[in-house]
Amino acid sequence: ATKNGLVPVVVSAEVGEQLLRAVEADPTLEITIDVERRTLEAPAIGLSVDFPLDDSVQHRFLEGLDDIGITLRNEGAITTFEQSRPAWLPTTAPA
Repeated sequence: ATKNGLVPVVVSAEVGEQLLRAVEADPTLEITIDVERRTLEAPAIGLSVDFPLDDSVQHRFLEGLDDIGITLRNEGAITTFEQSRPAWLPTTAPA
């Protein structure tokens, strides 16, 4: 899910039920997911709970990074490595 930009918010069954009942009663209920604080909030019903999120996943979301973006953070090291490769090594993958 995280590779597709979805934040997997895991809450207890009780909180899930509370949210479902609240949304059924008011479909316009605002729910806020705060990735930085790792919280889910629905102020109208007085709900604020923490949710688990791996540090590396949180960092990716906060920095707007995907796998390519993470790789490109090392572009200088990759370029240096490629420039120092022996000439006899192939530079492209075989077709």
